[in-house]
Amino acid sequence: MRKRFKSLLAVVVMIFFGSHWTIAEAAEPEITSSESGQNHSKEAPFIFQINNQRVEMSDPIIQRHGRNFVPAEYFYKHIEKSSGDWLSDEIFHLNIAGNSIVFFNDHQVAFVNDIPTLMDVRAFIDNEKMYVPVHFIVSSLGGHTRFKTDSREMLVYLDDYLFKNPFIKVVEGNLPKAEKVPNATLVESRDLMVSDNPETLTHELVPEDESTLSMYHVQASDKKKEHRVFGWHVNELGNPVKIGITIENTSSNTPIEVKPMKEASATSDTVRMSLEVGLAIVDAIYHDKSKDASGDPIVIEPGETKVIDSFSLNDGRLLGFNYDLDVRTVKGKKMDYKIRTVLSKSNGDLTAIQTDPVPTDLSYPRGAWEYSAIEAELPEYKIGSPIVGYGISNGVTDYVLTEENSISPTYRAVGNIGHYGVDYKVKIPVANPTKESRQVYVRLSGQGGIYSGAVKVNGQVYVIPDVKPGKNYAELPPITVEGGRSETIELEIMHAGGSFLPLAIYVEGN
Repeated sequence: MRKRFKSLLAVVVMIFFGSHWTIAEAAEPEITSSESGQNHSKEAPFIFQINNQRVEMSDPIIQRHGRNFVPAEYFYKHIEKSSGDWLSDEIFHLNIAGNSIVFFNDHQVAFVNDIPTLMDVRAFIDNEKMYVPVHFIVSSLGGHTRFKTDSREMLVYLDDYLFKNPFIKVVEGNLPKAEKVPNATLVESRDLMVSDNPETLTHELVPEDESTLSMYHVQASDKKKEHRVFGWHVNELGNPVKIGITIENTSSNTPIEVKPMKEASATSDTVRMSLEVGLAIVDAIYHDKSKDASGDPIVIEPGETKVIDSFSLNDGRLLGFNYDLDVRTVKGKKMDYKIRTVLSKSNGDLTAIQTDPVPTDLSYPRGAWEYSAIEAELPEYKIGSPIVGYGISNGVTDYVLTEENSISPTYRAVGNIGHYGVDYKVKIPVANPTKESRQVYVRLSGQGGIYSGAVKVNGQVYVIPDVKPGKNYAELPPITVEGGRSETIELEIMHAGGSFLPLAIYVEGN
């Protein structure tokens, strides 16, 4: 390996540095932090956020010639199946999930998958680490990046590595008009609390420095309650804010134990919200290696309030989260507690916020419901019949998360028409009346606008990227039904926040 790259380096030197072709030098470097690892202990650390992983850096971000540089390790340590190693004292090999980039100290040429490529800046070594240009890596692999000077954050999104599950096949074309799904029912699962109203946080809607956004008062004789908290908020307050999930134990004599089970959260600007937040969250929730919460349970004594999790949200950014947690009684008595999503404009104590929620705005969902799963069964499809389609989350035949059946109606509930935070389970009975094996195709198409989400079938999860009504649709791999047999295809779907509904499910057999 080292011999191979030494020979490549020789080629680079001869072609680019030994010839008469020269590169115009830029102005003297602009340094955002440090040229040589000076001590910046008095300053807040830089934050490197890559594909929604937030990393507090122990190194500075350095800016030269208008480009931002970070040590290569911040890429390979936070992307699966990636690595980095020194090929010599001056050459560093960065492998990002199979994509090879070789950087040379103080040179503008890098090898991208063995192809010599000219950069507009030079990689360099600082404090024994290879600093690489963030913009070049993102441009080479696909994605986008942004540096926020005020918060000292480098935001990096590499689209091909943002998701854990594979993308579903997308086919160009149009599908016929779909009927509404005949009916749907809530099925036993975690209960659901939604915090999406007000969705856009402004001073008019959230006038106080500290406010409650959503609340669910739980009074139960069960020894354990299972909850899901879904949140979706845009900060337009002009300054960074802190948003948290808190639980207040309002019992006079029963301690409770809170165990976070699984969580997915993401932030983004509003331009790419469905991709970087909505789709990223449902992809993580449906992945078998999604982030299970770790650590000891949180014990909350009577009269005490504790933060379950909190999120920093800069101005102009969107926060989405889907948080599963279990609450148990410690002594086996009746539980009485309040789950809140709260906001502080001044980095205040989130546990001190114990007000009722702010007024609602427009029709965005807010409230709590008994379950977070819906089940619908489509009419039986016979192979050989014309294609049929049924729209789910249509706001009519499967509108089961209404304001009226919210279990926290006193806190200004608004119905969850779009079923955000919900597992939508669909059963599709299929009969093959022929004597031969036939294939069945299941296709998914948006009906109200651009749709995205995730679908699980036969244990396999697929990410559904943006599909546009009248232009394209998603298609699952064909399912074989033996001659003279009947089968039930079972789907599990979660809609991405930021997408348009309803979603139509089509069935066709050849």
